[in-house]
Amino acid sequence: ASPWVRSDIDRFILAGLQEAGLTPGPDAEPGQLLRRLSYDLIGLPPTSQQTDAFVRQWSRAPDRAIAAAVDRLL
Repeated sequence: ASPWVRSDIDRFILAGLQEAGLTPGPDAEPGQLLRRLSYDLIGLPPTSQQTDAFVRQWSRAPDRAIAAAVDRLL
């Protein structure tokens, strides 16, 4: 099992990548991840204050930071 795989969706994506002869890229930095989430969910970038708060929360609890950001954006 790859350390990249954290869920069944990751396993599915990894299988497709391997079938195509590709490998996963590196994990996104926390600020970049928030920017992607924000654009995907509301079509706007996060403010610098939102990014700073997300990065601080990420350093303590990454999974909670993502869940909180998604809840806020939705």
